[in-house]
Amino acid sequence: MNEVRRARVVVGVGESPAALQALRYAVAEARRRGSVLRAVRVLQYGRDVYGLYPSWVAEDASGVIRRAFDEAMGGLPSDLEAEMTVVDGAVGPRLVAQAKNDGDLLVVGASSRRRWSGPLFTVAGHCVRLASCPVVVVPPPALAREGGVRALRRAIWRAAERIAEGDGPSKFDSSPAPR
Repeated sequence: MNEVRRARVVVGVGESPAALQALRYAVAEARRRGSVLRAVRVLQYGRDVYGLYPSWVAEDASGVIRRAFDEAMGGLPSDLEAEMTVVDGAVGPRLVAQAKNDGDLLVVGASSRRRWSGPLFTVAGHCVRLASCPVVVVPPPALAREGGVRALRRAIWRAAERIAEGDGPSKFDSSPAPR
């Protein structure tokens, strides 16, 4: 007897701002479609001489998935059927292999670090070119696009130093000026 398989929303999981944004999008889309969410973390570590990964590698990969859900969503959504998978290999081909059935949707985050290499050499570019299902490439959040996390961190530190030195309110201060 043929089993009817529900369509899935497959998302590549990472800890970058774009990956977290892609996870949020994938959860919302899986809810909208009534689909299964498949969260995939791809291992890129080298194997040992026996073809095995050190035990900490798999633990770290599953920890990345849990942390990503915690950071992006406040935890694993209870209203959604979710599968968490760890696979090994090159990221683009492994994600494409996970979303190979009719009705699947592949969601990936756009890399903001590899602008110099062009879209053909990114994971998102690979998925768009070779996936047999629709692919959604989610850009990083606006704060990450405006100079990256390091630039934002520096701006926050400078503002905190100005406040600590008593140089007046920061540009991040949203309270009204005293009268």
